[in-house]
Amino acid sequence: MITIPFSMFRTALQLLADIWGKDYLLGVEVEEGDTLTAPALDCSETVERVFRDKLKVMLPDGADAQYRFCKKVGGELTSTDKPQPLDLVFLWDRDKIGQHIGHVAIVFGDVVPVGGILLVEARGKPWNHVMFTPLDKFKRQFGARVAGMFRLVEPESLREPEKFRTK
Repeated sequence: MITIPFSMFRTALQLLADIWGKDYLLGVEVEEGDTLTAPALDCSETVERVFRDKLKVMLPDGADAQYRFCKKVGGELTSTDKPQPLDLVFLWDRDKIGQHIGHVAIVFGDVVPVGGILLVEARGKPWNHVMFTPLDKFKRQFGARVAGMFRLVEPESLREPEKFRTK
């Protein structure tokens, strides 16, 4: 797991908020730094851009390759771990090429007014845009297809300054 400065963590979450509503296009490639101006994103490109542009973590292209990368480097969450912002959630898919990882989403955070943890995901039909999805709804909808959740980064601890500590 990589510990990152809290400022990088915050800017990555801001980018996720800024791309909400952006169009979806399967297989789109976006140049570094062009995430906000790109006409569209797909799920793995969304993850790749946030991690590369804001966290300086190089991830491979494609949800299946990103899943294999996460399995290799570790950080898989158990069912008792509480998801944190920037954790990744992967889904199995089955089509003419067989079973493979077909989708990835990023945990945005625990949003009290919504009543739980929100994911940011770029989804195809019928939605066709980058959207927020409650994790509980995501798990109900895709249940057995959830392949795993991973934590690659976490913010460095925010330590209480000396002058504010109680004696």
